[in-house]
Amino acid sequence: MFQISVANDIRFYGLLKTIGMTGRQLKRIIRLQAVLLSGIGIPAGLLLGFGIGVGLAPAVMAQTSYTTAVIKLHAWVFVGAALFSLVTVFLSCNKPGRIAAKVSPVEAVRYTEADCGRKKAKAAKKPASLGRMAWANVGRNRKKTVLVVISLSLAVVLLNLTVMFANGFDMDLYLKHFCVSDFVFANADYFNVQKGFHSSDEAVEDSAMQTVLAQNGVKESGCVYGQTTRVLEKIKKKDMLAYFTSMGHTMTKEQEKGYFNWKEQADDGSYYDDIQLYGMDAFPLQKVKVLKGDVTALDQENAIAAVYKQDDYNKKVDHSNWAGVGDQVTLRYVNSWKYFDAKSGKEILEDEVDDYEDAYVMKADDYTQKTYTVVAEILVPSAMSCRYYGSPQFVLGSDTFIKDTGTKDVMHMMFDMKNNQSARAMESFLKNYTEQVEPLYSYESKFSYEKEFDSFRGMFLLLGGVLSGVIAVVGTLNFLNAILTGMIARRREFAVLQSVGMTRRQLKRMLVYEGLLYTFAAIVISLILVVASEPFMGKMIEKMFWFFRFQYTIGPVVLAALIFTVIGAGVPLVVYCVVGKQTIVERLRETE
Repeated sequence: MFQISVANDIRFYGLLKTIGMTGRQLKRIIRLQAVLLSGIGIPAGLLLGFGIGVGLAPAVMAQTSYTTAVIKLHAWVFVGAALFSLVTVFLSCNKPGRIAAKVSPVEAVRYTEADCGRKKAKAAKKPASLGRMAWANVGRNRKKTVLVVISLSLAVVLLNLTVMFANGFDMDLYLKHFCVSDFVFANADYFNVQKGFHSSDEAVEDSAMQTVLAQNGVKESGCVYGQTTRVLEKIKKKDMLAYFTSMGHTMTKEQEKGYFNWKEQADDGSYYDDIQLYGMDAFPLQKVKVLKGDVTALDQENAIAAVYKQDDYNKKVDHSNWAGVGDQVTLRYVNSWKYFDAKSGKEILEDEVDDYEDAYVMKADDYTQKTYTVVAEILVPSAMSCRYYGSPQFVLGSDTFIKDTGTKDVMHMMFDMKNNQSARAMESFLKNYTEQVEPLYSYESKFSYEKEFDSFRGMFLLLGGVLSGVIAVVGTLNFLNAILTGMIARRREFAVLQSVGMTRRQLKRMLVYEGLLYTFAAIVISLILVVASEPFMGKMIEKMFWFFRFQYTIGPVVLAALIFTVIGAGVPLVVYCVVGKQTIVERLRETE
């Protein structure tokens, strides 16, 4: 903008120098212009930026586990943004200030914005043409040309990467990981990662399940039962440490000693530690991934399945469970506890435990102990698990679970529908049922995961699109700056060309060629950068998001080429109509 102002008023600055104004005073005039414009532009920009932030923040927070987002004003953010903008503005004043300060009255009249210090061009052997003249004009100020081309290219590259990023998200992989059945129905706390299923209060009541299953179109259903009392397993120390390592936890010798001091030790040196135990009906067992063994054997009385943790790519995490097919697993179903000082062995009363400062050991006082045989090693999808990790996990058949734990608390019910039409009807019913009739319950469905996926994908499109739009505006303004300053500085030159026979139509064509050269160069650079960067970026994103699959995308580049063609041809014509209103004689007389 300041270059446009200087180029437009360069003759005026030259005349000011003839009446005694110094270069320093001219620089000060330009800086004062910058301050006045900043006084208007910076507050407006801060308000606009805050408005965009307020609009984007809920879209981003909706993809997190946080249910409430509070937007606050931080004064230092505004102060920092304002100072950054001021520094940028003052830096942008330097070159226009130097131009205005150094120019003499004679040079001001003949100012054409060409690079200084360029070698003298050789005489052309081929006859002049509009294309060659446009090429020569674009090359007059190479720094400006490079800046315009890069700023336009960055917007295209960023938009293309955004679209590549969003299109690479695979809904099938996403649904396969999260959605194991058409619907999962449970207490609302079960779906809240900050609460979860821990007690009988969060269990699904039989009346609620019967109401849901009474709807038309239910094809198959089953329950997953969850423990509401503590269950311990007998486990060796090395297996416990291996499990912690698989979870990404490491202990120092001191931490290790302190941890095991709290655990009850068996006669053979093993320890008793907590586990997470499920009971599953036949339908949920169809949804688990069997690594080894046979889950149908869980209908036997003493059969158990060892659950291994899985990574985001549904691969088994080694050492996330110690038990294998054929191993014996000893479980304790604890009803009450006793507490003892870790050093002296003195018993601590239960009502004193909370305030006890020294280390103590918990020992099961009243419990039922039973030994099971592992019949399968399995992976349980997160959508049907307890949805948090902490202890090794095991699965019993539902009848065995109810009998041995003494509880039949349903953690969640899952079911499939006969067809898409009945699934839509069930979605509508559950939405009304959980919002109006029984708000303590909630549900997840294939449709809700599809909506969540679209929302997640849309968030990246929104953020990337906004950022691309901002950079595109900057690039377009740089392009407008280049065209406008070039035309203002060459008004007399255009008049000379027209005086020796160039028609107005030819002049417009030459200017259009100049604009197209800028935009064509930007598209070529964008295409090169996209082709070079997409494979690298795609592989990197695949490592970050397990449901991303890289695929080449050049659609935005093609779209940008069409838009840039219109801009490259249209902007010079519009600008020429504004700056070319003077007659040839009036422009030639500017040197007088």
